Amino acid sequence: ALLRLETPEAQRAALTQILEQGFNVAQTDAYIDSLLAPTADARPKPRRAFVLKDVRIFLNSLSKSLDIMKQGGIAAGMKKQETDTELIVTISIPKGK
Repeated sequence: ALLRLETPEAQRAALTQILEQGFNVAQTDAYIDSLLAPTADARPKPRRAFVLKDVRIFLNSLSKSLDIMKQGGIAAGMKKQETDTELIVTISIPKGK
């Protein structure tokens, strides 16, 4: 259990505490787990930066989704309108009654 600690100094400090307290194996494992738990939470998870340079991937996904709907008997449609500053996508799905 001591080998899971990152530094020899941390291992020595933990060993001193274990010996002073007279921990058994189960108590030692629990103690080491408690020492490791805060460090696992303290490390922030790396954030992935998602940069979109091409919207064609999303347009293809929408088209494939609409194709699946059409195969299932739903008359869904998509209209694309492009302006100087944006691409406007309108999806029409009929209400089923």
